[in-house]
Amino acid sequence: MSHTSHHSPLFFQDPGGEVIAMAEAALETERESLRARQLALEAKISERAVLLKRKGMMAAKEAAKQKVVADFMLFIEAIEKNDMETANKFDEKAMKNTIFTMMNDAGGFGKKK
Repeated sequence: MSHTSHHSPLFFQDPGGEVIAMAEAALETERESLRARQLALEAKISERAVLLKRKGMMAAKEAAKQKVVADFMLFIEAIEKNDMETANKFDEKAMKNTIFTMMNDAGGFGKKK
């Protein structure tokens, strides 16, 4: 009975090479996963920056609205107290322009879509 050698170069594989190939494949899979997580993190960082900017803009608009209301209340109080000196300092045209601007702004008094 003839015996064929399984140690010929075609059939013989270095077990260490197989382990290294498996380790390299696992490492590449991990690198791809890391790249995907890095991209997701960068997207979240970018989204956070946009949201922080939007929050700042909303806070500034809210502060402007509060100032308009406070200034208008001072005007009303001055009229009620018949304090014409204070009432005359009030710029009605500027107040109207501010209110119209806020009404036409999605973040202001109005709900423009």
